[in-house]
Amino acid sequence: MSTTKKIFITVGFILTVFIVGYLIYAVFFRSFVQPDQTFPDTADEAGTGLETSGTNTNFRTLPDGSGTLPGTNTNVGTGVNQSQTAPSTIARGGQTAVTTVTVNPSKFPTISSDGRSLLYFDELRGSFYSVDGRGNETSISDKKFFSVQNVVWSPDKKGAILEYPDGSNIYFNFLKDKQFTLPSHWEDFDFSPTGDEFVSKSLGVNAQNNYLVISDPEGKNIRSLANLSENPANVKTDWSPNNIMVGTISKGYDGNSERIFFIGKNNEKFQTTIVEGYGFESTWTPNGESLLYSVYSQNTDNKPELWVVDARPSTLGQGRKNLKLQTWSDKCAFESNRIIYCAVPSSLEAGAGMFREELDAASDILYKVDLNSGSRSIIAYPQNSPNIQDLIISDNGQYLYYRNSFDDKIYSLRLK
Repeated sequence: MSTTKKIFITVGFILTVFIVGYLIYAVFFRSFVQPDQTFPDTADEAGTGLETSGTNTNFRTLPDGSGTLPGTNTNVGTGVNQSQTAPSTIARGGQTAVTTVTVNPSKFPTISSDGRSLLYFDELRGSFYSVDGRGNETSISDKKFFSVQNVVWSPDKKGAILEYPDGSNIYFNFLKDKQFTLPSHWEDFDFSPTGDEFVSKSLGVNAQNNYLVISDPEGKNIRSLANLSENPANVKTDWSPNNIMVGTISKGYDGNSERIFFIGKNNEKFQTTIVEGYGFESTWTPNGESLLYSVYSQNTDNKPELWVVDARPSTLGQGRKNLKLQTWSDKCAFESNRIIYCAVPSSLEAGAGMFREELDAASDILYKVDLNSGSRSIIAYPQNSPNIQDLIISDNGQYLYYRNSFDDKIYSLRLK
């Protein structure tokens, strides 16, 4: 074989090996390497990012339908098995642990006169109880009271007015273990700061017999204060802590506001004030110098909005301030004349101010509000996602108590 032929055979072999190698590479490896493909740099591009939240006065934080609060689960679909974040034992702005105070459905909670216990009515057992900070429960009366519709405690907690669905009313003195029957045509009771008197509406068959009356707890020493005429529903009994005023009258002012008249304890006449909406509901500051109130209007889609206004006789109606929270005034509690805590619905439908019983059904977020500056901040997402009613702050400001309307049990949450 000549040298030239050997060279051609060698070159042909090398070319054959190269071609076969390339074909193996092209068939088995090239399809897996695509240098032009780009991968997402963020979780959102990969489809695992969190949905951005919309804007809402109440900072709606439960839009995903999962039934959990923000921060309860850090696994957002990335395939990583991460543990749930434990709730804080103290309210610090996130999910917060709560303690069950009552086993049975219980209503009308209040702090005892010495500030050491919580008093309440156990619906299942039909009795009144107290529970101390260690969870020790004690009956405060052997009497049974069934089908109670409402309870109004006296400030000294020595007694309470019990209202029944059939219109019957009694005052029960826990110290004397004795009850006193009050007229069935009396309603909307509110005690004086000392508890030795109360104000109520006396509604007769004839509109001319509708009066605001003041009486002692046993239904004696009665005096008529003001004729309520044909619109008793517009009158609210509300005895001020400074012992000056005993109620308010709401009258339409224009298409989107009301004028509020204040009733003096001795039928004095005071300045009026205009509120920016309808459905006026109010709560006095502890010193009686300001009024926290909620109203709804077309400007808020008829959702309740929280305001505060000066209520001293000399400056009544001045210093009105919008707190920019959509909730009702009775879902708030005072730590002091300046600081309040409010349960704010996580979501509210339009018209909630007009149809509260049907539309106040969302879980609540807890806010802390400074009435002087108007500043507000979220302090807690309670662990059991409650609808909060009957909010109470302990005397030392360490605990917050509330009734969860979803199960009517009472819970506590630590603030400090």
